Amino acid sequence: MTHPQHSPSRESMVVQRLEVGIRSYEYRYTLCHRPNCSVCYGRQEDYVGPPGHGPYWYMCVTTGRRWTRVYIGKTLDLTRFILPNGEIDWSTIKERRRARLKARAKSKEVTLCPCPSSPNVK
Repeated sequence: MTHPQHSPSRESMVVQRLEVGIRSYEYRYTLCHRPNCSVCYGRQEDYVGPPGHGPYWYMCVTTGRRWTRVYIGKTLDLTRFILPNGEIDWSTIKERRRARLKARAKSKEVTLCPCPSSPNVK
């Protein structure tokens, strides 16, 4: 049960927003969605702690019809995932996501989907 002050809505999880050109950065709390997590789900009625893990910085980008949030870290680094020409380095972002999915699958001993269209396969 969450404290009334900390509603689970996405907007209430944002601590700070920063607009830089076409990109925006959010300093926000996140939920891990693990069923046994005491931070996300094991709360009592009188809980007054943070509304999730973090806060962490994320880069929020819209390209065409696609919107995505990219993890930056505990401290804001405006140059992370940005190429010298100012473009976003999508290849590094995709590589990190693939590695994270593989590590998560390995820890859970889950087989990754071998489909060519799967984001888990190069």
